[in-house]
Amino acid sequence: MNQPVVGRCCCTALILGLSGSSALPGSWAGNFQQACQVYGLGNFKQAAILFQEIAEATPSAGTLHNLGNAQWQCGRVDEAILAWERARW
Repeated sequence: MNQPVVGRCCCTALILGLSGSSALPGSWAGNFQQACQVYGLGNFKQAAILFQEIAEATPSAGTLHNLGNAQWQCGRVDEAILAWERARW
């Protein structure tokens, strides 16, 4: 059974949007890039952990959306939907 692929390009687009901006303070921008990298490598559990840490420190729609994508890929449907709904606020 094939699982849907949700938001594969979202991380890349957000990284490009963050380059040269101060959207995330200090090391959080680096952590965001790291989270996107591990997501791209298929390590969704680690990506979810990193996106969760970033969302707790500096919540943003993009981070929450990516958190939802990582949770979805881990099979955590409830957590994914919650993150996506929080991203809409």
